[in-house]
Amino acid sequence: MNVFHKINGLPEHKLHAKFKLLRDEPYYAGAREIIEEWTKDFYDRDNKIAIEFQTTFHSSFWEFYLHAVFQRLRLNVNENYNRPDFIIDGEHGFYVEAVVSEIKQEGVPESERSTDDTLSMLEPIKTDEEFSLLIDEAIVRHSNSIYSKIKKYTGYKNQKGKWIDGYKGCEWVSESKPYIIALSSYDQIKYGKEYIYSMFALLYGLYYSPERGVYEKRTHVKKT
Repeated sequence: MNVFHKINGLPEHKLHAKFKLLRDEPYYAGAREIIEEWTKDFYDRDNKIAIEFQTTFHSSFWEFYLHAVFQRLRLNVNENYNRPDFIIDGEHGFYVEAVVSEIKQEGVPESERSTDDTLSMLEPIKTDEEFSLLIDEAIVRHSNSIYSKIKKYTGYKNQKGKWIDGYKGCEWVSESKPYIIALSSYDQIKYGKEYIYSMFALLYGLYYSPERGVYEKRTHVKKT
């Protein structure tokens, strides 16, 4: 598939800024070639991922990356079914559902991400206050993303109270095999700076203090 081709009926103003950089800027020619290699054998089971790549970018980019990883590992990816995102066959098979954490609607948009924000990845977080501002937001965004994919597996009631069957109800899904939620973070303009700390806190209740250099048990954070 060619994810950089022009899609009929998709206006230019709907295209994601990152997609346009990759498509148009000579500086990103190398990155474009890498993505073209990732997607060369990608099977689009829903016939929509090229549109998503060009308009919302992150979720499809993450799926392309995972697909490339599975190919590099020479895993047997079953392409017969459209859910979960990846079905790995074999004696030790498993399922993978890809998800990204995005910036909240009222948050600072990624379009305002500056060079300074990117370079800040090289600077350690020094105070507990600065750490909490970053980590607490990441915890909330990651939690929302993971919970949405848990419901996809178990089933859930929609807003109208109707029960929606989960993946585990599909005849091709075995509950004896692992169901893995693969999360990539774009949750704030300094995404990536939270490193492993937000997931340690979310999954294990271990909240790090950069001032004291220790982890402490915590059961909640403040949602802003």
